[in-house]
Amino acid sequence: MRLTVQPECIKFGKMRDYQLAGLNWMIRLFDHGINGILADEMGLGKTLQTISLLGYLNEYRGITGRGLHSSSFRLNVSALCGIGGASGGCLGGV
Repeated sequence: MRLTVQPECIKFGKMRDYQLAGLNWMIRLFDHGINGILADEMGLGKTLQTISLLGYLNEYRGITGRGLHSSSFRLNVSALCGIGGASGGCLGGV
């Protein structure tokens, strides 16, 4: 499945095509249970893409909680979703 629209929790602004491509890449990594490094020039939206992944997991997969776990990685959802309200309530304000 390829996501063509941004997650509903991203309310303020519109994700660009390359940001949606990065989001889809992270979704594929998640689906295959592998790690990856999202790296590009400064200011192209890595934080937005990461928050969008969390929103996608909530909206489309029903995955919620205080943290997202992988084999060697723990991402604190409340830290990301609290950054300047960028997500507009990502994961229900966890």
